[in-house]
Amino acid sequence: MKREIPPVLWISIVVLGVVSVLQLFIALRRGPASLFVGVALNLVLLAGLLHGCRWAYVLTLVLSAFGVAVGLGKGDNVAMGVLVGNALVVIPVVFATRFFFPAPAEHSAEPKPGTERVVHP
Repeated sequence: MKREIPPVLWISIVVLGVVSVLQLFIALRRGPASLFVGVALNLVLLAGLLHGCRWAYVLTLVLSAFGVAVGLGKGDNVAMGVLVGNALVVIPVVFATRFFFPAPAEHSAEPKPGTERVVHP
């Protein structure tokens, strides 16, 4: 069953897409391998978010925390950019938590076989 992507999650998807393209252009000009790894991680994360994978939800939170830690060591302007970028990705993902961890289906009126309650007089 294909689920519809929550509208708020599109913010994260678009931001990750734009960041991936920008990182790719920067990596092609300057060439550090770490930027290519970042592009690859962003694209894998993007695919996972589009499909509603739980690992993508968890990975988004972990990588954002790691990004903030790295960004804080690089100076005020970089740190602020990293914080804003991460917020634009993490906050919509958190608001879309039910997309990644759906609530259990409603119980039907009939119990499953073997789970009926027997009332003894």
